Amino acid sequence: MSTDKSGISRADLTSEHVMLAAILAIASYMLIGSYDFSDSAALFPRFTATITIVGVALLLTREYLPSPLYEYVAESTDVLSDYGEEAEDDDTQGTSVNTPSERPIGATTFTVVSLIAYVAGAYVVGLLWVTPLFVLGYTTWFRLSWPVRIALSATAFAIVYAFMAILNVDLHEGFVVTVF
Repeated sequence: MSTDKSGISRADLTSEHVMLAAILAIASYMLIGSYDFSDSAALFPRFTATITIVGVALLLTREYLPSPLYEYVAESTDVLSDYGEEAEDDDTQGTSVNTPSERPIGATTFTVVSLIAYVAGAYVVGLLWVTPLFVLGYTTWFRLSWPVRIALSATAFAIVYAFMAILNVDLHEGFVVTVF
């Protein structure tokens, strides 16, 4: 196990740390960018960014928190941990579904990569178009049934469209659309 000059070993850094750092960077950018808006328009992004920054700070410093707060923050809510058990149950029932170990990447890595691709795609093409594709890909990776995949993708599209209609924001336009 090698250490760099800061004394932090590379084994101590996990995909959770990378994801939390990315979320912290996005929330910080959102908070700073909200000062370009009017006070009424900036209220929601400031509130959301502040809550996100506090939550990420708690997660990053949870090892140093007092015991009651640590137990609340460190309580496991890992959705992906149930995935392995469900895949094993499928294999024991005689289906030919690949186990997570037969996949080229793990579930956590897939989640991180797909979220990064989702954010990049939303920036380039537009949130309205990328969201149902992200939901379809994500639900396909975790092997939900086709009716559920289609229903969740349609619901995601409807939610983004409702935000677009109610808040009067252009969520259907990305960087590519505004350039041309």
